[in-house]
Amino acid sequence: MNTYEEKNALLLEEFKAIASIPRGSYNTKAISDYCKDVAKQAGAEVYQDALNNLIITIPPSPGYETSSPVILQGHLDMVCEKTPDSEHDFLKDGITLIFDGDWLHADNTTLGADNGGAIAMGLALLKDPSALHPKVYLVFTTEEEVGMEGALGIDLSPAQDATMLINLDSGEEGVFITGCAGSVALKFSLPFVRTEAQGLHLQLEVSGLTGGHSGLEIHHQGANASILTATVLSLLKTPYHLISINGGTKDNVITTEALAELVIQPKDLSAFQEEVQSLEKSMQALYTTRDPDLKFDLKILEEGRFAVLPQEDAKRLAFFTTHAPNGVQKMNASIPGMVDTSLNLGITKTEADRVLWHYHPRFSQSVEKDALIQKMQNLADYLGIEDEVLGCSPGWAYREDSTLRNLMTEVYQNLFDITPQITTIHAGLECGILLQKLPHLDCISIGPDMEAIHSAKERLHLPSFYRTYHFLRKTLEALR
Repeated sequence: MNTYEEKNALLLEEFKAIASIPRGSYNTKAISDYCKDVAKQAGAEVYQDALNNLIITIPPSPGYETSSPVILQGHLDMVCEKTPDSEHDFLKDGITLIFDGDWLHADNTTLGADNGGAIAMGLALLKDPSALHPKVYLVFTTEEEVGMEGALGIDLSPAQDATMLINLDSGEEGVFITGCAGSVALKFSLPFVRTEAQGLHLQLEVSGLTGGHSGLEIHHQGANASILTATVLSLLKTPYHLISINGGTKDNVITTEALAELVIQPKDLSAFQEEVQSLEKSMQALYTTRDPDLKFDLKILEEGRFAVLPQEDAKRLAFFTTHAPNGVQKMNASIPGMVDTSLNLGITKTEADRVLWHYHPRFSQSVEKDALIQKMQNLADYLGIEDEVLGCSPGWAYREDSTLRNLMTEVYQNLFDITPQITTIHAGLECGILLQKLPHLDCISIGPDMEAIHSAKERLHLPSFYRTYHFLRKTLEALR
């Protein structure tokens, strides 16, 4: 056990406990109750609402009674992604942790360090009598990964005397986030009446893509499995009927695999297979850098009569999927490498009588958001596709006069002899929503080094995790 691990054994103990509790979005009652029980055992005051949000009040340490209270904030839910061969059940199974040197990852599933790391830091602070700090409110929200619903619904009045908020939902050590993009949820629907087609049933699966968080990874310009599948369908010369196309499970995750079900004439099988093989090679060459494991898998099933989409609706499906904007739309003119506007096709789903698309646009300026939504709606209207704007989360604007940022920068420099990077991000954080409730809050977001969040390759750098917690404690200690 290294020095950091010895000093932060309580932190790792809490992370393990959190990982053992299933806590996907909309399945947060158990993890909320666990945190509530830990707080009550520590003698802390707890507020739990109907959404399973928590506000846990940690009293100030002796000598900090007159210091300004601070909110430490993270979210209880996690993205539930796994590899195709994993049998993990996110509704009942805890995460299997695998320690690999300095890194921690899961067994072919998301790790949940996003945002279990924040919850572990908060509970470790709560349970550690040696920690020095002003009054601390642990604000743990729910359903962050599916539209920040917990933050939207929480009543922050129990913490209204707080003057600062440290969000613990970032994923790069030494980078202080001081602003973030807003986001909106868009849903499109193409209704149809199925017809029947006689022929050979095939399944075409596109898989092996890197994917990732649609805010943090969108600029890498990797492939989206649903769009790639629709592109292949558009390029096929062999006649076919479409049964369905399905891909993705979260609107804020870049789709890593998609499945199309088709019907062709048996006599066309050889030509169809050759086309698919040729297109696979072309797409592998096109995306070899970002998605080196891209592959197509064609399965031949039974002959028979099948319910299929009318040909015109199948064409509209493919046209909308391939022509609707996706990915980076505008880069920031002032900050190199910073995305201003993007959107992600996260879910494509074929039901019995309609096709559904779920998009997740992100924006820095409202006018860019409005223009992008209008562009999508114009295309949908032209094709006879219905649209719905489901909700909008506000962005978080950079604050010039941040006392908290200045103090944390000084603490970080003194601890590590490194100047932290001050930046804003294209991903969404709950700070914008919480600032609407308590506009006076001075906010910042920090976190340890993580990789491939929102994917089965997610991993957490343990020394960074320990250092981040140590830095957090030193920051709170300096708020006297």
